[in-house]
Amino acid sequence: MTREPTSVQVPHVLYERLERLAAVSGQSLADVVTRTLATSLPVIPEGLSPASHDTLRLLEQESDVVIWRTVAETMDDTRVERFTTLREQQRAGTLSERDRQELAALRDARDLLILRKAYAAVVLKWRGHRVPAPVDVRAELHVDRYSRSAASAHGSIGGHGGTGCGMASPDT
Repeated sequence: MTREPTSVQVPHVLYERLERLAAVSGQSLADVVTRTLATSLPVIPEGLSPASHDTLRLLEQESDVVIWRTVAETMDDTRVERFTTLREQQRAGTLSERDRQELAALRDARDLLILRKAYAAVVLKWRGHRVPAPVDVRAELHVDRYSRSAASAHGSIGGHGGTGCGMASPDT
């Protein structure tokens, strides 16, 4: 691994903790700092398609509000029903080639949605937010949506609807 020389100011108490960890583990301070940073930063999984990798990388640059919306996204009911129907047809052995392709596309969309939601939660956690269980996210967004609606009526919050990825969010 290539190392980039850098100087970072850290609080004395943190420096002491790093030094103690280095001494106890028999590693250099630089190695402990490097390993600590490497394990604490969000990691994009390997083996993803370039498009999926780029989607996650772009998510890192979004505002917390956009990332919270990503965590709460769901596949719209029509697509879920179609996916369920196609899976039932697949199990029954009555799936046409065209339907097989549609099922594959819906499965890919579902998988990307799950990946985006999970990575969004990791990014929020890394940014210092408490990320609740998935059921709690929807409840918090309901409260937040009420607050935004009231504030919007008074002209203090702007925004746009939708998630921009063809999936419905709890707001839609």
